[in-house]
Amino acid sequence: MNRKMQCLVTGLAAAGLLLAGCSTDPEKAKQKYFDSGLRMMKQERYGEASIQFRNALKLDSGFVAALYQLGQAQLASQHWAGAYAALRQAIDLDPNQLDARLSLGSLLLGARDYKGAEQQANLVLKQDPQRAAGYELLGISLAVRGESAKAREAFLKVVELQPDKPAGFISLALVNITLQRHSEAEAGLLKAIEIDPKYEPAYVNLAALHRLMKQLPKAQSVLENALATNPDSVLLHTSLADLLWAHGKAAETEAVFQKLVDRQPKSAAVAVAIGDFYLRRDDRTRAAESYRRGIQADGKSIEPKQRMVEWYIAGGQWKEAGELNDGILREMPRDPAAGTARGRIFLAQKKTDEAIEALAAQVREAGSGWTARYFLAAAYRQKQMTAEAKQQLQDALRLSADNIPVRQSLTEVSLETGDLALARETIARAVQLQPADPASRLLLGTVLLREGKSAEAREQFRVALQLAPGDPRAHANIGLVDVAEGKHADAEREFEAALKADPRFTPAITALAQVLVARNQPERAASRVSGFLAANPGDARARMTMGWLHARARRYAAAKEDLTRALELDPGLWEANIRLAETHHSAGDIEAAISQYGQVLTRQPKSAAVHGIVASLHYARGRSAEARKHYEQALDLDPRLGWVANNLAWIHVTEGGDLDVALSLAQKAKELQPESIAAADTLAWVLYKRGMHAAAIPILRECVAKAPASATYRYHLGMALLAGGKKQEARVHLEAARRMKLAPADDEAARAVLAGLN
Repeated sequence: MNRKMQCLVTGLAAAGLLLAGCSTDPEKAKQKYFDSGLRMMKQERYGEASIQFRNALKLDSGFVAALYQLGQAQLASQHWAGAYAALRQAIDLDPNQLDARLSLGSLLLGARDYKGAEQQANLVLKQDPQRAAGYELLGISLAVRGESAKAREAFLKVVELQPDKPAGFISLALVNITLQRHSEAEAGLLKAIEIDPKYEPAYVNLAALHRLMKQLPKAQSVLENALATNPDSVLLHTSLADLLWAHGKAAETEAVFQKLVDRQPKSAAVAVAIGDFYLRRDDRTRAAESYRRGIQADGKSIEPKQRMVEWYIAGGQWKEAGELNDGILREMPRDPAAGTARGRIFLAQKKTDEAIEALAAQVREAGSGWTARYFLAAAYRQKQMTAEAKQQLQDALRLSADNIPVRQSLTEVSLETGDLALARETIARAVQLQPADPASRLLLGTVLLREGKSAEAREQFRVALQLAPGDPRAHANIGLVDVAEGKHADAEREFEAALKADPRFTPAITALAQVLVARNQPERAASRVSGFLAANPGDARARMTMGWLHARARRYAAAKEDLTRALELDPGLWEANIRLAETHHSAGDIEAAISQYGQVLTRQPKSAAVHGIVASLHYARGRSAEARKHYEQALDLDPRLGWVANNLAWIHVTEGGDLDVALSLAQKAKELQPESIAAADTLAWVLYKRGMHAAAIPILRECVAKAPASATYRYHLGMALLAGGKKQEARVHLEAARRMKLAPADDEAARAVLAGLN
């Protein structure tokens, strides 16, 4: 036997002895598995740890400590269902497992089961009224539901039980800000600073409070005093810079960063933070200068290189981004940021399928990070896969509950899908966490406006404007509130103010054009957009707006030219595809319209409305089979489209289709559109065709009463009356229908019937 084989046999024999020994003492065996699992948890080998805890549970299914640790391992592995099952079982076996209840409560928070989280918190506090973590869980579950007064009581208990920890005072201050108890919030934040003068969040939130109270000098003073205590704090420097920049003090902003660079000239982290600040504000020159300084200052640091990849992506320099990112991956093949950046490059290039593949692989590989999920959601949104995008963002929030960008993105997706309740809940929590963040205020205002709460929306937009006077979005959104309230002159002023703040702000010029059209000033709208395009010739959305204005004025050739140019500038601008298709349709070029809508469906195959429009166009061209196919696809995608159900029923009843199917569709259309005369007529005509004349006649009488000038409705009523034996009344309606110029086929049928009566 060779040496290698001998060692293998010896090893197997030893393992056998170990297993034999363990099998005679299951208590020792389960403890060995448990201890091994704990070691693996420390090493962040969560999958292997789960296996060891399960091995222990095979020997003792009531091993509560192993169940709890299995729950922790499953949480770390993002296996939410497995975590829930393990924690729930641990609690069922031992209701006094308070740590398990707290973990389960946090898991329920991530799943938006706020009542369930509150219940777990109360059960913890019932057994241990001095458990601060229980009050913290209770406070969060109440705050997220908007029960701020009750949340305040919970956080008061947190600071009572932990008077030497600043974090509780921050949570209490934030809920006090929500309740407009500003003096109490200020006192709590000052107390947090007293407890720990180096606790940066206390200073940042105190400055934010002063910004909300329109006390700019005080906010600035807080941050300057904080820097005297924490002169190397990157967070405090960037917070002060943000305050100054928001109020148009660019030179002072630069001076703040220069002080930070002077103190830490070799710090890559400082260079990255400054570069990020400027990149978020679209100052690409200063951003690149800072990132490159970081690369030169610390050649071993990977982060400045990663940020330069982002800089290239933002500027559309795909080749440079890819080359630099590939270099990072050669150095660090499993680097999560570089792996995610690879997908982001595809995403920016509109290579959506490749982006989804790369980012999904990164989610599987990285496991614990939220960033890949965030960008995977963006890729799904690019492909109009909103349900998948929403799921990724919700999973990202489980991993990073206080993450503001994730909350903002989830709010946008929820708005797209019409889930206003989730949108409001998600962004309201972001505002609670960062009350001085103008972007979150703008999104909350947008949600409120969609809910029809224009006064509340206006207030959020005004706060955003106060926090960032130079941000054009606040003016533009106030203008949208004015539009909703019919105040078009006020809206025009706000859109002009937005353009004054940023002459390149496309949403404002688009909204301004729409307001001017509403004020019956289309030529002025065209002139304003034309001037914008002269300064910004590469703006695809403005070019699309110009095309829309031309189409409204029936200048179809000019409209097609502008819309085609918009698509050349941005091939992903699907609205321009729709506008171009509509223009072809309005110009009478049905085949071109069908072709253009086909391009829309290439990018939006799940658009029920577009399938319905294409079906109608095919039907108008006499292609019933094609029309039927698209109507069926539309209904599969959105069963609530009553007009589609009506049109499909009409095809069945007029083209020799299945009358049972036609009746079902017509009934559905009438249910979805109870006020629609067309839906009522279709239903009645199906009933007539099925020989149910008595049921059809009263419906058709109502149709004629509501639309007495309709030849079709009179023809249908006449035919139903004739079938019901009421010849004289039938003659009256059929003759009237012929005088109103019926469709040729119906006119021929009516003429033949009348000839028979005569």
